[in-house]
Amino acid sequence: MGLRPGRGAGVVGGPAPLLTQMTSSHADVLLVGYELQDNLGLRSIAATLIANGYRVQVEPYAPGDPSRVLQAVQATKPVLIGLSVIFQYTIDGLAELAGALREAGCPSHITMGGHFPSMRPREVLEHIPAIDSVVCFEGELTALELLRNIDRPEAWGRIKGLAYRRKGEIWLTPPRPLVADLDDLPWPVRGQPRRLSRGVKAASIAASRGCWYDCSFCSVRQFYGSAPGSLRRSRSPTAVVDEMSELHQRDGVRYFVFQDDDFAAKTPNQQAWVNGFLDEMATQSLVGKVAWRMACRADEIVEPILRRCQEHGLVLVYVGFDAGSEVELQRINKRATLAQSLAAVEVLKRLGLAFEMGFMLFHPDSRLDTVRDSLGFLRSVADDGSCFILPSRMLPYAGTPIERRLHREGRLVGSWSRPHYAFLDPRLDWYYRFTERVFRHENTDVLGLVNRLRHAQLDRALAAVLVGAPWVDAYGEALARLTAQVNAAKLFTLERALDFVAERDEDGIASHWHLLGHLARRQGSVHTRQHRELDALLAEFAPETLATFKAAARFAAA
Repeated sequence: MGLRPGRGAGVVGGPAPLLTQMTSSHADVLLVGYELQDNLGLRSIAATLIANGYRVQVEPYAPGDPSRVLQAVQATKPVLIGLSVIFQYTIDGLAELAGALREAGCPSHITMGGHFPSMRPREVLEHIPAIDSVVCFEGELTALELLRNIDRPEAWGRIKGLAYRRKGEIWLTPPRPLVADLDDLPWPVRGQPRRLSRGVKAASIAASRGCWYDCSFCSVRQFYGSAPGSLRRSRSPTAVVDEMSELHQRDGVRYFVFQDDDFAAKTPNQQAWVNGFLDEMATQSLVGKVAWRMACRADEIVEPILRRCQEHGLVLVYVGFDAGSEVELQRINKRATLAQSLAAVEVLKRLGLAFEMGFMLFHPDSRLDTVRDSLGFLRSVADDGSCFILPSRMLPYAGTPIERRLHREGRLVGSWSRPHYAFLDPRLDWYYRFTERVFRHENTDVLGLVNRLRHAQLDRALAAVLVGAPWVDAYGEALARLTAQVNAAKLFTLERALDFVAERDEDGIASHWHLLGHLARRQGSVHTRQHRELDALLAEFAPETLATFKAAARFAAA
């Protein structure tokens, strides 16, 4: 099909070019995926293919609107289309996209990759007849081999890490070993950097892949543990800072979001890596010029290390607390204690570091008392407005220990792509239904209160480090007061609703359900007032951020 031959058998480490809209009328490969943040997995595959001589275009996926992808396919006529599934619960939209491509007469080989397809390749091929194959686990080398053999299906069986359809049957090859040295991979190709408020340009970056831990709900361990290789691999500190320096100098990036599953600093080796990374930032003169965000576990919050990170530009930490009771932490195999979570919060507050909580109020084995314990934990952590609370429900991702157990117990229901479960105490199902009704928009919508607070928190943190204006402290104090009010109102509603279901049996809840209407209306009125208060706060300290939200609201209304 006129493909450009690869340059050598492997990949080439180092920088890849800025990927802009292609001017060529042809591409060998079209890669499609969610791009709310940089899709580094997809863009790493693109870089590997480009390094081996192929022409690649990356196209953002817009749920419910296949027109842009269809136009890109018509314009570029790729021989291979790759669909990236980041979250299991989004696969249905990408399956519809694949079907729309076939209905439009697209002859390309369509492959799919990501956590869920890797864990369930046979089911994905059975349920989505429009796709031809699944690239399992890390995709750089498998996609490269598939592309080199795209016209030779008889050779697909020799490509490790591939599931494919041939002559009406589905075949799975042995998993491909993970890339041993991440420095061997070319840097992900880049689009134009995202623009935040105050003219700050942002980009995502990764220093490692994988995680050593085996929490029962997390698919990261299952994804990397299902292929031969180390459960966690790190790039060299120099390679990471080299990429940051390149993006800063070439594209003006000043804020980096580390997408590592776990930016670990618990063991001596991990702490040595972090210190080496910080030393390299100083050597390459990035300190004071850039800011960054990372994610970690609560038991990895080590004050001296975190303080040094802060001195080198760390402004925001996402912490996976995940549960607020000792019982729940043990049940999810978190291998951490409530005392460690509380100690981590004390360190973060003492340093004045902005932080977000990964937290699940609902687990498959939750009881009324564990939910009450978790609400108490949230109140103790967030009553001062140091962070916003976003209680969620554990999802039974494919391949995880919790999914397997729920299946064994006969509790896993729903569809193949969107499984769910009922609680052991049916009163909790009523309680969860109420929380979804009252908080779903404010917790998850891009124009909801939580997302707006998240943007304001980041804006304040970046202003403190990169702008250094005299009004930053006043901005932070006003934002903390409002966040505390938002948290207090949310916790009041959650606690009163929990009292309601705890005082009744299931029939009593159903017959008196209307009584919760007053509580829901009260919370809705509070939300409306708090949106106005946030508008006033942003008008004073961050008018550009406010203008962005208003523009988004007008677009949504249209």
